[in-house]
Amino acid sequence: MKYILNSGIYSLLMAAFLALTVYPQNFGEITVKTWPDDRKAAFSFTFDDGLLSQSTNAKQILEQFGFRGSFYFVTSTLTEQLPGVWRYGSWNEFTQMAANGHEVGSHTVTHLNLTNIPAGDTLTEGTILYELYRSAKKIQEKIPFEKAFSIAYPFTAHNQLVDSLSAKFYLSGRGGGNNFNNSSLTGLDYFKLKCKENYFNLPRNSPEDDLDELNDFIAYTQSAIDQGKWAMLLAHEVVPFSEIGGIINSTWYPMSNEWLTALCQWLYSKSSANEIWVETTANVTKYIRQRESFLYQLIAQNDSTIKFIPADTLDNLIYNLSLTVDVLVPSDWEEVIFQQGSVLQTLNTLTIGQNTFARINIIPDGGEVTLLKKTTANSFAVTGNVLYHNSQNTPVENVLLVLSRQDGVQFFAESDENGSFTFPSILSGTYNLSISKNENWGGVNSTDALFIMKGYSSQLTLDSLQTAAADVNNDGFLTFSDAEMVMKRFSRLINSFAGPDWIFSLNNSQIIVSSSNINLNVEALTSGDVNKSYIPQ
Repeated sequence: MKYILNSGIYSLLMAAFLALTVYPQNFGEITVKTWPDDRKAAFSFTFDDGLLSQSTNAKQILEQFGFRGSFYFVTSTLTEQLPGVWRYGSWNEFTQMAANGHEVGSHTVTHLNLTNIPAGDTLTEGTILYELYRSAKKIQEKIPFEKAFSIAYPFTAHNQLVDSLSAKFYLSGRGGGNNFNNSSLTGLDYFKLKCKENYFNLPRNSPEDDLDELNDFIAYTQSAIDQGKWAMLLAHEVVPFSEIGGIINSTWYPMSNEWLTALCQWLYSKSSANEIWVETTANVTKYIRQRESFLYQLIAQNDSTIKFIPADTLDNLIYNLSLTVDVLVPSDWEEVIFQQGSVLQTLNTLTIGQNTFARINIIPDGGEVTLLKKTTANSFAVTGNVLYHNSQNTPVENVLLVLSRQDGVQFFAESDENGSFTFPSILSGTYNLSISKNENWGGVNSTDALFIMKGYSSQLTLDSLQTAAADVNNDGFLTFSDAEMVMKRFSRLINSFAGPDWIFSLNNSQIIVSSSNINLNVEALTSGDVNKSYIPQ
């Protein structure tokens, strides 16, 4: 077996793993894509100072397009809740933003120019180390589920000393400048990130007056796409254009909602075309670091199977993003079955030049990766229908069916308006089938209570599904208590039973997929509908 670094250099750190195996072909050779999904460039929204308008305006605009931003605040200016100090926000708003997937980063404790103060230590106010460490620590205390992975330097000012000290606490540091960031970074380059800021020219009497800055920024970002770089936006206040005039002299180059929305619309079109990856500073940093330290161990390679173990030399608690990789496969592989952990997918291969590749997203140190050539012999369809257990065999829609393997792999299907469902490509193996539905319960009346009483007194024979539907107290037996609960729910004295509202045949049954397609017929009853009178809608 062999370990291969993305750079082509064998890793001495993994020497204990190495064993000599020479493969006659290069199948299983891996190339990590520069950006996820082989996009051409990366882009990050960054917002400084922790202003309230960032949570009330910028956040909502970004989320309309599925984007997330990096928000850097001065920890001493945030209050516990609103109203805050001046135009600053509160910990409550930024905690909610972090929970929504935005990055919360450090803009230091008091917004001092770090190049004008001594290195000091973490206990002495007015020093670089105090500003760097105490702000990161405060964020961790106030937002326990989050960590400050990056810092935005106050006034965008930094030097070699500031960069080297920042590296003690953060993954990257952002300054200013109108240039791009390279797709590959090393050492303190991570702490010299460049970010373009817009200086809006006067007059600003209407949104159209800001179009020159918008067009300039779009041209800047397009150039980053053309060169495969990482572009960044630096912003502060974000307010409706109608409010710009009232704050233009008291805050730093405020940006209008209209301007940011127009930029997002353009970026969304580029993202949809797979041209640019819009992500937070922290996540772009992590991807680059993971890509640069990627290595893998090829453990199997033949005409039908490729197996390898992806790894890196980083802390898995921090570096847990997936990497997009191209794996060289035989040219006759048109489709592949890909598995890593609980992820199982069927994917089309792609041809680049003379070679055929499987493009997959993997997690370094996330476990063994298996690629199988998909054939009719190793994957099968599991299909069927869900019908109500009445004389009309009424189709039941929106039923969730899950096939689960012991290794955690799961497949999902949902019944349509005809009650039909399909698991299109299931590997051979033994699965547990679970079935559920959480809506449109009904059909229970006094006759059902009578049926239950006759059933437990042996005056009426109930089939297995009726018996399961009758056991509304979920104790495994039919008793007077079940009939009583049915009457109470029918009379609206209670609004639920002890068990689920829907009962299905084959629920929690074992399904063995081995050598052919499988068709399953699932019958359903609502809990308590022992006389089968309900007609699903």
